[in-house]
Order: sequence, then structure tokens, then C-alpha cells
Amino acid sequence: MKKFLSFFLASLILTCSLPAAYAKEPGFSDVDTGKWYYDAVTETAERGIMIGTSDIMFSPDESLTRAQLITVLGRLSGEDVTGKKEFLTFSDTYSNKWYADYVGWGAENGIITGYPDGSFMPDAPVLRQELVSFISRYLEYMEISFPDAPITDGFDDENQIPDWAKDAAEMLRTIGLIEGSGGLFNPGQNTTRAQCAALIMRYYGILPNARDIMHSRLENIMSLTEVKSHHIYLKTGVTDWMTAENIGSLLLPQLGLDINKYELVISESDLAELRSDSNYGAINVGDILFYRLSIAIKNKESGEVTENKL
Repeated sequence: MKKFLSFFLASLILTCSLPAAYAKEPGFSDVDTGKWYYDAVTETAERGIMIGTSDIMFSPDESLTRAQLITVLGRLSGEDVTGKKEFLTFSDTYSNKWYADYVGWGAENGIITGYPDGSFMPDAPVLRQELVSFISRYLEYMEISFPDAPITDGFDDENQIPDWAKDAAEMLRTIGLIEGSGGLFNPGQNTTRAQCAALIMRYYGILPNARDIMHSRLENIMSLTEVKSHHIYLKTGVTDWMTAENIGSLLLPQLGLDINKYELVISESDLAELRSDSNYGAINVGDILFYRLSIAIKNKESGEVTENKL
């Protein structure tokens, strides 16, 4: 994870001499440490999900644009969007723009839609009712299902949410990704960049509870193990080493999962077959995933288990 550069000594001395209320975030001259969005802006910037509008400005109170939002979602997905500009079909979105590949990626995967006149309006502000639609389609595309959050009260202005956005707004409310202001959703208001950063950090806060579902996607597991498990081999010489727990101790960290929170579920018959194979000691972890085992990933805390897809 990128870290912001340290202050130069002179800047450090100057900052320390200022009252705490006026201290600034290193790198962003317009982000006060006392603001409600300080942590969200800092962490999303460190993760490379949201960057500044200039070298020193984040513009937290500016409206988030449609092009910025799909760029954020593309970065959040971790997918390679290079060359996706070929999927551009909007009349006002051109292949030489900085956001072209991200908009193409969003259009290709059904995350974004245009207007009836064929335009996308990349520089238009994202209304809150549009935000929930973008996010819900992103979650559907990524096959991420969050558990319901302990929130029971609906929005007081629910009747003002357009029909096409109501399901998305309700879904994001019940899983805790969006919050109202004084009980109001304010569907027609612009989404600020600070609000988007806060939503992304809530996403990261809730995501660990859903990572077992995310990692049940066959292609995601395969891509991770191909890259990260290529040189990891099972311990040789002891047949009783071949247990779900021991295999999980090697595999789960490669999937970015904490072995204290997750465990592999492997059928005993598959393990017995491996133990009877005199050559099992040289089997690659990736080979086991792809060809030899039917596995699932279990969340120890919630008890939820992914579908057996391998």
C-alpha cells in the first residue's frame, strides 16, 4: 500500500506550530484532520482508489462526476481495464479521455448505462439516486453479497426515491453501505467526493464478512492461485500432513484470507485419494485446486460456506 511522503522538515515545523483545528493532511491542502471525512479520504488515497483533483487538492466538497465514479469502481474491482475503450458506444465519450478505459469497462459489464439520447455525460454530477444504482450493479457484477446490517429504520423520504432506484437504495441501506442525513436519503442531491470516499471505506469495513462469497468465483480463485501459488508445494514425506487445515494454512493466505477467520472445507474422500497417491508430495497447490479437490471456504465467525465450485 502506498504511503504518503513525509513532510519536509520546514513544513513539519510549520504544521506543528499551528492549532490542531487547522492541521492539514500531508499531500492534500484542503483536507483538515478534524473533518468527518479525514480518515476516509486518507485511506482511499493510500489504497489508490480515489486520488486528488490535483497534486495537493482532494476537493472533498466537490460533486463526484459520473466518470470519476466508474473509475473508482474499476480500481476497486482490481481488474485490468486496459483496452476497454473499445467498448465505448456513448456519443459524448471519446477514446482519448483519461477515463475512456474505465467507462468502456463499466459499459461492457453492465455497470453503467447511458441516457436515451445515447450520451453518458461523464462530467455530470452523480445524484445520490444514481449512486446507489451504480453501486448495486457493481456488486452484482462482482458477485458480492453482503449480510444485512443491524439497521431497521427506512428513509423518511423514501417516497421521493424514483422507482428505478428504490430497490438499489433499500439494498445498500440494509447492508450498511449508505447512510442518510437526519433520516433522509436526499435522492436528488449531488454526491460529494467525500461522501464517495466514506462509502468506499464502509465497503472495506463490511467486505471481510463477504470475502468467502467473493472468492467462490472460480476465475478469481484460479487467477490468484496461478500468480501467487505457483511456487508453493505441499510438504512431502508424511501422508498424515494432508489435511484440510494444513492445506488451508498454505492456500488461504494466498487468497488474502486470515486463517484465523477462514478455513477450507474439503471432502474426506478427496483427501484419502491424495494420501493414497505415492506422488502427492510433489503436487502443486494450484493443481490441487484445479484438478484434484472439491473445496469450499468457510467463514468461521458466521459459519457461511461458499458453494463448491471446484
